[in-house]
Amino acid sequence: MFPPKMPTKAEVLLTRGCNLACSYCSMVQYKSDFKHEEWKEHNELSNEEWGRVPSKLVELGVPFAAVYGAEAITRLPALIEFIKGSVSANLPMTIITSGVGLSDKTIWELKDDGLRSISMSYD
Repeated sequence: MFPPKMPTKAEVLLTRGCNLACSYCSMVQYKSDFKHEEWKEHNELSNEEWGRVPSKLVELGVPFAAVYGAEAITRLPALIEFIKGSVSANLPMTIITSGVGLSDKTIWELKDDGLRSISMSYD
């Protein structure tokens, strides 16, 4: 019998929403102004619930979290709560984003909330 292995990372699907409409993708197109709450229609976690997820991941032995979605920044308030929760739980993380709709102001806000890593890809 092999000893149980600890996880190496968590891949966190923050949302199924996206502000793009790629023909090959099955994710849901959300508005990109961050003022709408389409996520409620799709039974996603609330912003506050996302803020508690990092401590649960740490309890499970997760050493790192990669946060994506269809597009994580379409749930900016939830993403900010996750970042703050990660800082509190001492969980290193990165977000994976297309960067579409990611303004300088938003980048600085994420940094001020504790984000230290961002991965960008635009297909």
